[in-house]
Amino acid sequence: MRALAGGQGTVRLRIAGDGAAAAAALRAVPGVEQVRAEEEAVVVVTHNPGETLVALIQAAQAAGARVTGAEVQEPNLETVFLHLTGRALRD
Repeated sequence: MRALAGGQGTVRLRIAGDGAAAAAALRAVPGVEQVRAEEEAVVVVTHNPGETLVALIQAAQAAGARVTGAEVQEPNLETVFLHLTGRALRD
């Protein structure tokens, strides 16, 4: 199923401190495909979100940010449907 969804999942790290510095540091973690900073969080797209979680937290902390929470989202059936059709289930 992961391969059908493009194999990517996301990790959302809630950040206290310098989110921009944390985002820059997270881009250097192996396996990271994309990083976007949001208000009080950084969202990371990776092929192995569960496996890279510890490395992401360590990189954010090394950049001077305090990680206050983390959420891992693996591909699910809705993600596969969206990837294959380009439409959400409700469209």
